[in-house]
Parts: sequence; C-alpha cells; structure tokens
Amino acid sequence: MTTSLAIEVESDQVPAYQKEGTARGIEVESFALRRFDGGVAVSAVIIPLLSATLPFVTKMILGEIAARRHIKVKANGVEITGLSGEEIVKVLETMAQLVPGKK
Repeated sequence: MTTSLAIEVESDQVPAYQKEGTARGIEVESFALRRFDGGVAVSAVIIPLLSATLPFVTKMILGEIAARRHIKVKANGVEITGLSGEEIVKVLETMAQLVPGKK
C-alpha cells in the first residue's frame, strides 16, 4: 500500500505542481475543493509519499510556506499542523522510511 500526501493549495498553484511532477516523472493528481456556494477556493494535490518523491514534495511545501500561501498537508488522513517547514519535512522523511518495500 502506498502512502499518499494530500496537499491543499490555492487553485492557481496546481499547474506548478503538475509541471514539476511531470518533469520528475512523478504522477500528480489534483481535484478542486468546492465551497458551499459552489466556488473553488483551493485544490488538493495528491502525491505518493516515497523516498524518491521527497525532494519534490519538500521543495513544493517549503516554497508555499516561504511565499506565505495557503497550504495544508495531510498524510493518511491526518493533517500535519503547527509545525515549521523543516519539522514537516522531518515528519515526511520518517513516514517515507516506514513505507514497506518502497524507496
């Protein structure tokens, strides 16, 4: 079973994730999260959490944090909150090491 990350970002950031993922050979899925009024405020980008995807994931997450844009990181349905960018990276690195048989 592959662990996936759901990274909630501003909708206009999705093409950057897709472009960067494609350039690195990483499958990036996305879907719009609709508000109650039907408008789209944010989108979720789904990326497999593997040792091979960590450089891509950390670059994108730290870029969002540095730019002070909206971002939420969820792994296995658990939202990672209240951490600095560097602390999030450490948590993700540890999680990627726990994925059986995937590097």
